[in-house]
Amino acid sequence: MATEAKLSHTAAMILQAVNAGYVYGFSVMEMTGLPSGTVYPAMRRLERDELIRSHWEQQSIADAEQRPPRKYYKLTRTGKMTLESSRKRYPLLAKLIVHAPTREAALDLALDAVDGFGVEGVRTNLALHRHVLTSAPFRAGDYTTALLEVIGPVPRPVPAG
Repeated sequence: MATEAKLSHTAAMILQAVNAGYVYGFSVMEMTGLPSGTVYPAMRRLERDELIRSHWEQQSIADAEQRPPRKYYKLTRTGKMTLESSRKRYPLLAKLIVHAPTREAALDLALDAVDGFGVEGVRTNLALHRHVLTSAPFRAGDYTTALLEVIGPVPRPVPAG
């Protein structure tokens, strides 16, 4: 696949996730929020197009952790170049998937990305993202699909003056 190829947003998100260290299918699903029926076929296409390569972990490692073996993915040189060009096409991509040594540091990076992003002329959901990223349950990793009900509505901005 040529580096000038235009990837779908989904494929670009998967490359970004793998590049950020989410290197097996389920971790990519968790990071991107994409379902398995999207992630695994896309990863097969990315591998076919030589943008990623994979290898199976040793059975003994999986057995020791009492789980099935994982298939690990890594970007190829072409995959890295394609991801770079995709970041130009999808400028928010690098801000959507962050990686840091700790959850707190990753959340801080995500919050910095939200705070550093401005959109004029249209309504956005940036305030909602900020509200979620600063909520105690989300920061602690103690949340369910009912998070928005738990943390309540996005606070309205206080008028200046």
